[in-house]
Amino acid sequence: MKKDNRFGGVIWTDHALDRIQERGIPKDYAISTFKSPDITENNNGKGVRLTKKIEDKTITLVITKNERSEPLAVSIWMDPPMVGTEDHRKKMRYNEYKKGSVGKKIWLIILKQLGL
Repeated sequence: MKKDNRFGGVIWTDHALDRIQERGIPKDYAISTFKSPDITENNNGKGVRLTKKIEDKTITLVITKNERSEPLAVSIWMDPPMVGTEDHRKKMRYNEYKKGSVGKKIWLIILKQLGL
């Protein structure tokens, strides 16, 4: 099944569309971030980073231009991540690691290496 990769005035890469789905980011949040970002900054020659605060979430969208100078969405994420997503699990594990004792940190490193 082909993904609809053109909406909101942007061409979305498969990677960006996958991140929208995996991270539970509403499409209207993505479009709003593109159309009216709160912050626009150069992303070290890798396009432009657009950031917008929506409710209690901060949406970050990385945009470049294709060969026809059309906007191309490369990646997108949300902070804090939606509960139940892989990003949320990683963030919770990282916070646990930061607060943990040396033994706890070693255990968490072992779990990460095992893919658990």
